[in-house]
Amino acid sequence: MTTTAGAKDCKMRRNRPGNIQTSRHRARLASIFTIKRCVLFLLIAAAILARPAWQGWQSYSLIKTTEIQLGQMGGLEESSKYRDEVLTMSVKMAAATGDLEWASRYEDFGPRTRPSIEDGWAIPDNSTIREEAILTVFADDKLSALENEAVEQVRQGKRSQAAALLQSQEYQDQKNAYQRGIETFTTNLRTFMENRRDENWSKVQKTVAVIGIIIPVIVLVGLIALRGGEHIYERATKKHKISAFARQWQDTFNAITDGVCIIDRNGGKIVQCNKAMTKFLKKPYDEIIGQSCCELLHGSTEPVNKCPLVRMFETRRSENMDFRMGDKWLNIKVDPLIDNEGYLVGAVHILSDITEHRKAIKALRDSENKFRLAFANAQDAIVWMESETGIITNCNKSAEKLLGKARKEIIGQHHTTLYPKGKTERHQSLLGESGSNFEAEIVRRGGEIRTVTIAVSTMFVEGKEIVQGIIRDITQRKKAEKERTELELQLGQKQKMEAIGTLAGGIAHDFNNILAAMQGYVELTLDDLSEDSPVRDNLEQIMSCTNRATKLVKQILTFSRKDQQQQEKEPLQISSIVKEVLTMLRSSLPATIKISRKIEADSSMVLGDSTQIHQVLLNLCTNASHAMRGKEGLLEVSLTDVDFESETRVGDEYIGRGSYVKLSVSDSGCGMEKEVVERIFEPFFTTKNVDEGTGLGLSVVHGIIKSHDGAITVNSTPGEGTVFDIYFPKIEGGEAREPQSSESAPREKDVILLVDDEEMMVDVTRRILERLGFDVVAKTSSIDALETFQEQPDQFDLVITDQVMPNMTGTELTKNLLSIRPDIPVILCSGFPESICPEELRSIGIKEFIMKPISTQMIAAIVRRVLEENKVTT
Repeated sequence: MTTTAGAKDCKMRRNRPGNIQTSRHRARLASIFTIKRCVLFLLIAAAILARPAWQGWQSYSLIKTTEIQLGQMGGLEESSKYRDEVLTMSVKMAAATGDLEWASRYEDFGPRTRPSIEDGWAIPDNSTIREEAILTVFADDKLSALENEAVEQVRQGKRSQAAALLQSQEYQDQKNAYQRGIETFTTNLRTFMENRRDENWSKVQKTVAVIGIIIPVIVLVGLIALRGGEHIYERATKKHKISAFARQWQDTFNAITDGVCIIDRNGGKIVQCNKAMTKFLKKPYDEIIGQSCCELLHGSTEPVNKCPLVRMFETRRSENMDFRMGDKWLNIKVDPLIDNEGYLVGAVHILSDITEHRKAIKALRDSENKFRLAFANAQDAIVWMESETGIITNCNKSAEKLLGKARKEIIGQHHTTLYPKGKTERHQSLLGESGSNFEAEIVRRGGEIRTVTIAVSTMFVEGKEIVQGIIRDITQRKKAEKERTELELQLGQKQKMEAIGTLAGGIAHDFNNILAAMQGYVELTLDDLSEDSPVRDNLEQIMSCTNRATKLVKQILTFSRKDQQQQEKEPLQISSIVKEVLTMLRSSLPATIKISRKIEADSSMVLGDSTQIHQVLLNLCTNASHAMRGKEGLLEVSLTDVDFESETRVGDEYIGRGSYVKLSVSDSGCGMEKEVVERIFEPFFTTKNVDEGTGLGLSVVHGIIKSHDGAITVNSTPGEGTVFDIYFPKIEGGEAREPQSSESAPREKDVILLVDDEEMMVDVTRRILERLGFDVVAKTSSIDALETFQEQPDQFDLVITDQVMPNMTGTELTKNLLSIRPDIPVILCSGFPESICPEELRSIGIKEFIMKPISTQMIAAIVRRVLEENKVTT
């Protein structure tokens, strides 16, 4: 509208009538420009000139002041350098000579020059100069602190320390920082002052130029004003034409179906509106004009949040906003109104009814949201890809979770990147079959393989054919199926192991009875021989073999898991177990494997169970030999003492401070991968073939070491070998516990009822007890023994019975005996303590349990102790 009016104004100016009388205009101008008005005009001109003149004078004064400050800058720079050098020389001379006069000179000379408002170095409001000033002050503070510390050390006679401090890198760094800071600060300050001086000179020049321009302008305006009256007539003519144009414009304005109003920038009030706006607002024209749009539309005197009118005045761009009025949705669009000179003079406010449009958009968005919600929250992973290129274009959260990748890492990739190498062609061919459902493997971040099923379908999105893959993770199901199969195999293996254990236990029971008889007869024979008998050495060798066989039986029982509860810890030397195991292994290992033994802690003692430690070492050495099968190798076993000053991490555990015996078993075999090392102590985990191992060996080893308050670590390198380090708490001194024999003969003939189904065991045990001075009534049947006891229960002082017997076990016999005579002491013997625990024996009333075979000394001590304890209690 304004542009059109300007064009018409120019046209009217060109076509004004030529018959206007010039004399009439001049008369009018003469009446306008009176003396008073001319004086007023001159005063206004003087007021306009006063401001630039005053600004020019101020700029000139600042130039003079800056020149004086620049003259002083040179002296300040030289003074700061000189003061710095004098202070540095004084403190260094004090440190070098120890002369306190230099220290006094340092203190008297005063601090270094530093940027400060107080000393006249006014820091301008410039961030760079202010930062340099702060850094220089910090460096000066640190430098002064170091020098004061050096002076104090000189006063205390610590010249060398003071000299070292002044030669330190820290001192040199702070000195360099101060010197750089002063130099940079003064340079930047000088530059700042020179720039300020030049700016003021520029202002002075501009002021002179402005004054030089304004004066001619004032003269020119006066001349133009003389001719201003000529336009009065032209304005009257234009007014008529403009009125006609305004009526035409108003008709067009009212024909617009949207509500339109024009808002003045200065007052923010509506200065014009069309008929459609009156219908929207349901108000007459007169009540709208002069009001603000906020009052009419929102009932508020202040602009609403995100008001488009306010934003348009800020951005000078079109702004819009949707809002609700009653049951209708309206859109407000505000366009800037620019005049011919490019100034923003107002705004064009357009109000449109978008209720139906909003309903259509809402329906579309609801439909899209339902689809997006179903797509995003689907439990199965969903991936979209272009049919032609195979590029992934969309995926849901389940796909991100399944693949372990962010959405942006999946989108844009080819779908074959989801699969393991070597299987991409097969999966790509299957994806081309719409409606297909197949099983596949995908790769997660980090290389983890997951088993999935993929259901394929095709659809068109925005004119493009899209292949949709619905991916369901079945890894856990597959894993569960595999684990079920493995558990079935492990259960079968466990049952085999239990059968083997039962068989081993039965063999051990019979073998213990044989050993007990052999040991008893040999001990009886040795008692009958003289010390110089030529056969004594042979019998002692038999006794030694019997002892070794006894230990072997204990190992068999340990293997069968039947005597774990019977193991007792005692002080022992691990070195003897190491020697014994390595001697035994030498005959069973291939000749290609070399055995190395390094025992430094030969006499170190630990509190432990020799059988279990024997088992630990045997398992580790056997595993080492398997790792070196088929090639030459070295099996090295070492024993050393180690001390920990504090709690130390060993493997995955912490052990307390103190002394430990370290047992190491290393091999030069194939080694293990990191993943295998992390699982080797898990039960049933094994890398051996099905018929080579159960996966229980290292699990048992770990449990034994834990029960000994120890720790185990393993280090393995594929292709180089494996090292197991075991730490047992070390004890000082101590001897293996051995029952002490009773040297004193019985004070009177104690009668013992001896029960065992093995005639040989009955015979040898009876003879041993009789030699010890006891009367023995021996029975090979538990039924006969019970009948004999029932006839004369007070005749017997002690009952010794075997556990495993036909018709009636030892514990059952004991219960019957105690029911007849509750105070009768009972000793239970067995070569195979199946399901026997000390708590159960004590609850029955059994005083002592003896594991076959047992020496004469041991049986004498136990029998005597039980009899004496029984006499004390009775």
